[in-house]
Amino acid sequence: MSVPFRDLLDLKLLSDTIYNRVEGSPRLEDADRGLRAEMRDPLWTLARQWVLGEFQGDDSASPLTAELSFQELPIGYPSGSAPGASLLEAELESEPFIPDVRARVQAGLSLRRMMSAHGLSDEYEELLAAFPILGAEARGLVEDDASTAFIESCARTVADGWAIVVDHMVSGTTLDEADIELARVEPHINRLRAEIEATYGPLQRGDGFWMRESLDYEAPLAVGDEEDVLLVDEYRGGRLDWWNFELRDEVAWTAADVPTTQTYLPTAIEFPGMPLSRYWEIEDWRVDFGRVTAAATDLARLLLVEFALVYSEDWFLVPLDARRGSLIRVTDLEVTNTFGEVFRIPQAGEKTSLHWDRWSTGHPSVTSRYRGSRPVPLQADSNQSLLFAPASMSATDGPAIEEVVISRDEMANKVWGIEVAVANLVGEASSMADYWRDADPPTLPPPEGDGLHYTFMTDVPFNWIPFLAVSEVEWLGFARSRALLRVPFVRTTTEGNQRILPKGALIGTEDADPYLLHEEGVNRVAQRIVRRFERARRPDGSVALWIARSRQAAQPQAESGLRFDGLTNIGQGDPEPQ
Repeated sequence: MSVPFRDLLDLKLLSDTIYNRVEGSPRLEDADRGLRAEMRDPLWTLARQWVLGEFQGDDSASPLTAELSFQELPIGYPSGSAPGASLLEAELESEPFIPDVRARVQAGLSLRRMMSAHGLSDEYEELLAAFPILGAEARGLVEDDASTAFIESCARTVADGWAIVVDHMVSGTTLDEADIELARVEPHINRLRAEIEATYGPLQRGDGFWMRESLDYEAPLAVGDEEDVLLVDEYRGGRLDWWNFELRDEVAWTAADVPTTQTYLPTAIEFPGMPLSRYWEIEDWRVDFGRVTAAATDLARLLLVEFALVYSEDWFLVPLDARRGSLIRVTDLEVTNTFGEVFRIPQAGEKTSLHWDRWSTGHPSVTSRYRGSRPVPLQADSNQSLLFAPASMSATDGPAIEEVVISRDEMANKVWGIEVAVANLVGEASSMADYWRDADPPTLPPPEGDGLHYTFMTDVPFNWIPFLAVSEVEWLGFARSRALLRVPFVRTTTEGNQRILPKGALIGTEDADPYLLHEEGVNRVAQRIVRRFERARRPDGSVALWIARSRQAAQPQAESGLRFDGLTNIGQGDPEPQ
């Protein structure tokens, strides 16, 4: 049938744009029909589900209850203290506290306040004369202008409270010579000692577990009644985590360790931006899994996306109520679903668990590797245990009181220990560049006269301490092919040869104490070593304060400018190359 063109215009059937839209009518007064999500051909949808194999799945029940049985063995610290009363970081990192002048003055002020409250001001004046504030007694600290001014302002009014406590603990010779009645003063000295130990720990503390040749912490821990079972390995300071622990030997789980059985309600695992399973639930717009780009080799990214989009609803979380500072082994896990079925969940390392252990990263074979200077056996069943580390939840880092940067100088073919800052007598970080500038050591004057002048070696900053490569070093019973030995830098001055040694404690302060550093630990990236105070809460709420070291990557350092065998043509420019 043909229709005249003019009739089409009258019917208004012609348009530049013709399209069809399927949408809810905005003219309706309610949204009931739109919320129904009606489907015109449900049979087609069922057919597509059959084609894709969705009807071949099992009934998907949800877990209702989980019954968990586990054994636990307490962890023992190297010092023998219980994990429930202290922090593992404090046990590992604590090192002897060198009392600076500020700590001595604070102790003296506290003693003066206690004695003045009991009418012993005259006795305190006698103690002030017998125990004056002297900066020279603070070993391992540098004296700069700020600490000197502080000492001069306090020396006439405050006694050295720290020296009083130490003299009373050791010999009491100086206290006996003072013109005081010791019986009246002794209770206040004991009270001051208790305050000092509560703040800084025991006054007689052993060395820490810092391995200076590898620049990290290493310490063996006991498990149950067995020693040296757990190893804190390659801990560089900061915060302890699971990768800092290794099992060195088999853990003796016996029948005497009665398992603890607990019943829980499993909870589905959730994470921020997780795709939601409900049809009409609004998702977080900040996470868009559809925009994730991954190449064929980005297995980790592909697995993450597949877990988030496909299998996230299949994972459930079961809590474990265990004691802090214990090694845990789950012996049995039974889950009851909403259909009343009971399933025993095997461990990932068992033979019936579809060989999950072949993909495990925490399941090393029975072997031994060299850690530092001795072989360390590794445990084969390390993935059978869980560790509830007695670490602090959070700790407050104090400002750095000492800092050293260990860096390679490729042009000079040297490794340098650059002392950036060292604690002064007041306990604050003092710049070593400013210290040597103020010290103004006598240096050789520049050569005089015109002509060629031979320079055997150029100078470097005084705070740059060299490490020399040595071979066939016998260190702690293990022969190393190469190592780095800290040596003093010999500077030729107007007063003769001067041996420059470190001022701080990070790379040694004595020439008689050989400091060896593993060469493989010093790579092209500079390493920054820092000493600082750490403050955290113990489990009982008390405050723990200790000095710790930490190691992290540093910014590249400038070259030392060290050159050998140089010729300078003074007055006529540099000599022409031959």
